[in-house]
Amino acid sequence: MSGLMSRQTRMIVAMQKRSAKRWAGHHAMCFDQDGRTADLQALHRMRSLFVKHRTAVINQIRGLLAEYGLVIAPSPEKVRPAVVRFLDDVESGLTACARDTFSELYEQLRELDARIERVTHRVERVYRTHPVCRKLAAVPGIGPLTATALLATIGRPQAFQNGRHLAT
Repeated sequence: MSGLMSRQTRMIVAMQKRSAKRWAGHHAMCFDQDGRTADLQALHRMRSLFVKHRTAVINQIRGLLAEYGLVIAPSPEKVRPAVVRFLDDVESGLTACARDTFSELYEQLRELDARIERVTHRVERVYRTHPVCRKLAAVPGIGPLTATALLATIGRPQAFQNGRHLAT
């Protein structure tokens, strides 16, 4: 049994070395052989945090505007133009202090949008260049976020015999 284990270990090490050689030129994408999945997980977690913050800011804006009798749908696509419209409309019922408050919240919303976009571009760069992500892209409904999240979570898909083993 120990001979079998050492043979398997040697095979795994050899596969990792081959993978390291293939990925040697991709260090600019914030990957190294030891921390590849950790880096990708960190990107996804950072993006998730920014999305949660953006949702909180949107909810804050909507709640505060509701106190002035101004109601907005909860989506980011509806909130952004509505805030601009309310800030520009002198008859919206917003005081000068409220306008300053909503201007700051709107600026924070724009900054979070920009951060989410930057992180998403980094994730998409991995998606376009990683061979496992390219294979996952062939599955309908799997895009950059899902493919890279799967890659970060499972690491080496070769470790699973089939999809059922992955799911359990």
